[in-house]
Order: sequence, then C-alpha cells, then structure tokens
Amino acid sequence: MGTSNSKDTMEERPYYYEAFDLSNAMDLQYFSSLCINSKGEVAVFDEEKEKIRIFDNKGALLREIPDTFKGIMALAYDDEDKLYTLFQNQNRNGSEVTGMIMELAIYDQQGQRLGDEIVREIKGNAESLKGKYINKMMIDKKGDIYVLKGDGTVEVLDKNLNTTRNWDRAEYSDFAIDYMDNIILLQRNTGGKSYLQKINLQNDKFVWEKELKNVDAPEHIYCNLGTGKLYGIQNGVIFTYDFNGDIEERLLDIKELSAFDYIDGFIVDDEEVIYVQNYNGKKSSIISFIKQDKNQKSASEVDKKRLTIYVTYYADNIFSNVALQYEKEHPDVDIEINVISEMSDKETIKKLNTELMAGKGPDIIFSDFLLTDYIEKGILVNLEEFINKNESFNIEDYNENLINASKAEYGFYCLPVDYSINCFLVNTKLMEQKGIVLKEDMTWEQLYNIVVKANSSSKEKFYILPKMEHEELYYYIIYEDINYYIDKENKVARFDSQEFMQALELMRRMVDGKLLHPDLDVKKIIRSDGELAPEDILFIPISFYSYKHIWTYGMYYDGFHIIPEIRGLSTDIREVNARSIAINSNSQYKGEACEFIKLFLSEEVQYKLSESNDLPVNKKADEKSMADMLRETNEIPPEWYRPTEKDIGHLKGYMAKINKISSYDQELDKLIWNEIEKYMKNEKSVEETAKAVQNKVELYLNE
Repeated sequence: MGTSNSKDTMEERPYYYEAFDLSNAMDLQYFSSLCINSKGEVAVFDEEKEKIRIFDNKGALLREIPDTFKGIMALAYDDEDKLYTLFQNQNRNGSEVTGMIMELAIYDQQGQRLGDEIVREIKGNAESLKGKYINKMMIDKKGDIYVLKGDGTVEVLDKNLNTTRNWDRAEYSDFAIDYMDNIILLQRNTGGKSYLQKINLQNDKFVWEKELKNVDAPEHIYCNLGTGKLYGIQNGVIFTYDFNGDIEERLLDIKELSAFDYIDGFIVDDEEVIYVQNYNGKKSSIISFIKQDKNQKSASEVDKKRLTIYVTYYADNIFSNVALQYEKEHPDVDIEINVISEMSDKETIKKLNTELMAGKGPDIIFSDFLLTDYIEKGILVNLEEFINKNESFNIEDYNENLINASKAEYGFYCLPVDYSINCFLVNTKLMEQKGIVLKEDMTWEQLYNIVVKANSSSKEKFYILPKMEHEELYYYIIYEDINYYIDKENKVARFDSQEFMQALELMRRMVDGKLLHPDLDVKKIIRSDGELAPEDILFIPISFYSYKHIWTYGMYYDGFHIIPEIRGLSTDIREVNARSIAINSNSQYKGEACEFIKLFLSEEVQYKLSESNDLPVNKKADEKSMADMLRETNEIPPEWYRPTEKDIGHLKGYMAKINKISSYDQELDKLIWNEIEKYMKNEKSVEETAKAVQNKVELYLNE
C-alpha cells in the first residue's frame, strides 16, 4: 500500500521499507517507555511482568533487570549506554492518595545497578499529582535528567532528583536532546499555533524556532544521538529535519505497511531502522521498519494491480488499516491512498475536476464535498448494478434513512460511509420556566415570536443561541432552505421571493433584538467540559457523532434532550453531514473498487469507525456502538450524565427522520453570503439584496 499527497511525495530511493511486528517474539502485552542504546538494543518496561526487559532488533530477549516494579516507569539510555530508570508510585493511606514516591536507579550494560537508588517523595492528593507523572525521559552528556511531565512542562533534574531548571510557560507535547545537549521543544496547538524550538542551553538563546502548519506539526519527535538526526511523526508519516529545523525529507509513511491505532512514541537507530510503539485499545505492540534493497522486490510485487483512492482528509488510521486488510485478502492488488490535507477545498476540487474530466483520476473518491456535477457528466459508476449482482451485499444491512437520503440527493452513485448530526441541545429547565413548548415543525419565525413574548413578560432576559457571527446565523435561517431557493435540475432560483426577504428580515430582527448571547460563544461553552452551564441560553448547537457524547453533553443541562436544527421557513429538512464513497467510471478496476467499498461498509470496519467517534452506517455496528455506551455507563466519572431509556428513544426517533445528506456548494454559498453580508451591514435594502442574489445565482446556474 502507498500514500501520497500533492505537495510532498516520496523521492525515488534504492531501498524500501518492510514492517515486522516484534511483539509476539518479545511476548509483550502492555509496556511503556521504549528506548534504544548505541548497539541497537531496545529496552521497555513490561507493565504486565513488572520488569525492565532488553531485546535485540529481532525481538529476542537479551536480559531482564532483576528488580520488580509496580507503578509507572520512565527509561532512557545515556551516551555510554547506561540505563536510567525513574520509577513512580503512589503513597496511600488506605484508599486515600497522600503522595508519590520517585526512585532513580542506574544500571550498567549488563543490567547491574550502579550505586544506591535515589528516592524523592512528593506530597499531594490524586488530583494534584495528575500533572506530576513523567511521560518521557532523556539524559544529556553530563548525566542531567530531562523529563516531560503530564501537565506539559519540561524539567531538568540532577541525580538527586532536584529540579534545576524548567520550561513551564507553554504546554509541551514532546521534547528531545541533541548530540550537543541542545533541547528541542514541541508545542502543538498553542493558541491555535504549533511551534518547534531549538534552544542552546549554554546561552539560553534560540538556535531556531519554527511556526508549523497543522499538517506539518509532528505528534512526537526523536533525536538520534549517534547521527544527530532529528525525526518527527505526524499522522503516521516520519519526517527528517535539517539543522535549521526545516523538513528535509519524508522518510516513510508507516500506514503503508502496518495497521495502526494510537502511536505512543517512536525511536530510530543509527541505520534508520524505525521502531514504533502502537496501542490498539487492548494491547501495545512494537513494529520495526527495516530498509530493504529495492532491486530485490519480486516480479509479483511489481506487477500488481494498482487501485488508487482519493481522500480529502482523514485524521485517524482506519482508512489505511482497511486498505492493508484489503491487500491481505486480495494479494494481487496494491492500494495507493492520495491524501489531500494541506490544500483548500477549492484547490482540491479543481485538481480532482481536471483529472476526472481528462478521463483519468483515482479509482475511488472518498469525500464530503458535492458530487452532483460528476454524476451529471457520467463520471461516477451507478452502484445499484453492482449491489444487485453481489449476493453478499445486502442494502438492508445499512441505515435505510441515510441510503434513501443519499439516493434522493445523488441517485445510487455514491454510498454514505459514516455521518454526524448537527443539532441543538435544549435547556429544558429554561423551557419549563418560560412556558415554552417546542413543536417538531416549528420554524425560526415561530420560535422568534415565542422568545420575544416570553422575554417581554420576564425581568430576566434569555437568549435563543450563544454568541455567533452573522454568517453562522445565515446557515441556520436561510441555508437550511437552500433546496427551496435553488432548483439546480431545472436551473431555477427563488431568491426574489417573499420567503427569502422574510428570512432576511428575521435575521436582522434576531440580531437587533439581541437574542444571541453577548459574551458566550459555543467554543467557550463546549471547551469548558461541562463546567459552564449557560442557564440563560435556550439552545447549544452541537455536532453529535458518537453515542458516548450523551455522557458529556448531558452535563450542560443535566439532561440530554436534543432537537434537529429548527425548520426553515419553506422546507422540512432533517439534514446530516456524511462522508460518501464513489467509483470513477473510467476505472480499470471497478470490480476491485466495489469489493473495497463492501469491506469499508462491513460490520467490523464500521464498528472501528464508531470507536473513532463516527456514527456508522452499518446497522449491526451501530447497535454494538450503542450497546458499548450503555455497558460502559457505570464506568464513567460520577459527574457525567447517565442516559435514560427516554433519551435513547428520543434520539432514535430523531435519527429516523433524517431526510437529507448535506450537499455544501462552497462557490454558490460564498456568492449568496457576499450579498447578504451587505444587507446585514445596512449597505443594501432587503429588496436590493434579494434582486442581487437572484441575478447572481441565475448566472451561476446557467454557466
């Protein structure tokens, strides 16, 4: 399997990588603190056997440290291959946590302890100690100990475990020490930005500092002290960095070779053998990636069918894991995933259009953008013929509402793979206090009138929604009715209608009437983790894409009552966001592509999707996902909300009324909003705005 993107492709090299799972040879289930010495010997803390164990690069056990440990362990080799071990364990008085013990021991290359262990005690309770635990350790040439703590701070400890300096003005996700004892600090998403910084500790000055785009920001970094090379890993792709901190090359995408779930860390030896620690929710594993001579590839490998898949973005490894599973089941097929993550939607669509219109492009398209134009031009395969011929593909195994909504929007040219629901979490307590009754077919106009009336008879004002930009309000009140205002099939626009002008005036009245909260926006509410209960806001807009969200969303109003986004003035749309999959009609491998879609919609894969917080389309996977939530309810923190049968029934009833897959047209949307924005700024009258939008949309439809 291969992956690529438009701006950064793997250069031709005389070697390729192969993956080897070392976990079985190592007999490891749960382990932590992967590190390596100059001989290529790998040390880990075996949490199950409570021992430090050292292996060779084939996974054979070389030796064990004779001591046993019950707690948390951090390991690191120094430049002389001495192994530093930092053991952490709680002190308890009965069930109460009273502090934490830290023990430092150093072992020689034969596993014998050097000197006495150093012990330090930290007082505190379970809550105050959360950020004190050490997640990573490195040793410089002087024997000073660098640690990354759970609260994101980095400290330097001496051999008596006293802190000699720290970096605590930002939250760091990783760090490394280079061969000159400079420190490299990684900040991810600090105020929406990510940084990689190298600091000379002799003068405390930056050697370099890089602000990184999200697509370039590594999740982990590692510096090989023998070669001096700095490595980073981002979404499974391993990069090397030059001495100025710029990306030098894209060394390997591990998703091409091995299935992954959660990457806990990685190391690289002097020969650029890469070891990655993976956790799949049940156990840990070590996968090594070893260079092989490209000339040794067999003819069967070279002559495989190449099935290409175009993916706009995927943050987890599920897509590549499915591709690897497919390749195992179809050894004559090699899958290449083209991930487009750093391009804008407009650039992405333009690039894909160019390829498809030329009769080329990928075999499979996986996206959440508009596919209608491709269908009209005959670029996509009608999947109904495939489904009817394939006895093992039963359309009744999938969510009928979503399938029917997709067919209504696109015909049978694509299938939804997973989905999320934009809806409102309702403040039922406020409704009862104000005597508000919500009806299923209530429009924004009716809701506005009810809230104005309730506010006029009460001293304490309340708000319909949190603070938001005018453009967000436009999506709720006007874009919900886009199917009424635009009939693309017949190229008819209705923006010069009374309905559209009425909707514009309603937007203005809601803003002028100050019915949006002046201070609290959705980010402030949701990011408070349920600590912020906005008692004076009627609705909190939420995206619901996992049954387990009931636990957290239920905290805000001590209950989980949701409704669809309020009905527009002219339609009765119950819309969901879905990612869909389709096949290029010019593909040479339509049969193979259809088999891939069947695998992606299988119970096993769909259940995996649900574990990564996506609502599955497969019915059995959906049932298992809900059963997981109900079964695990007793294990959640006591302050989280516990769903009732009524909550579940209400949610299921709502989901059964879904009747539209979101079909967002970015260019058309921008065209409409540009004119409405002028109206909201009082630059145009409602009539002038309606006329301007009508004219521009008519031109767009007839282009």
